[in-house]
Amino acid sequence: MVHSVGRAIDQNLLEASNDAIYILSGTQFLYANQRFSELFGWRVDELLAEGFDYRNLIHLDSRPLVEARGKRASENQPLPSRYEF
Repeated sequence: MVHSVGRAIDQNLLEASNDAIYILSGTQFLYANQRFSELFGWRVDELLAEGFDYRNLIHLDSRPLVEARGKRASENQPLPSRYEF
């Protein structure tokens, strides 16, 4: 029971956050909170739908930068704390 209560509290914190929060696996969203949905203009169920590719949210000109950063992250290389695109 404690585990399920903790899980409910975690879910409430994620949904109540003013920050956009998401979890990716490959190119698929496993989780996106309501704030993320609002910022990008897609419903959460659309973002989580099978076959939805997160790259749909990134302008074509910015994709190489985002993909290079993802590659560096997967190789445990240092990343800048922020970047603009």
